[in-house]
Amino acid sequence: MTDNYSWRWVFYINVPFGVLAVLGILAYFPKSPLNPRRFDVFGFATLSIAVGTLQLLLDRGSLVDWFSAAEIQAYAWCWRCRCTCYRSYPDCRASVHPPLAVSGP
Repeated sequence: MTDNYSWRWVFYINVPFGVLAVLGILAYFPKSPLNPRRFDVFGFATLSIAVGTLQLLLDRGSLVDWFSAAEIQAYAWCWRCRCTCYRSYPDCRASVHPPLAVSGP
């Protein structure tokens, strides 16, 4: 395809499928009223820190010799603290979105 057209057509070919998917969702997804809930700031903050440290750990690990560097050990420690924090809250397992809800209801 890129030999006869340009590389952009690789992306343009997906547009009809995307339009069909949106129309299908609008037609068949049940319409229900929104139930506003309180935003979990603590859960969002710890999840953001955990994802950021995991990304840094995976990105920088090969550059600084994985776990022999103090930087990577700090990232791993932060990631482990987030996982421990998630497991230590008993009410988050009964939540609708357990990884996002680490503070109380």
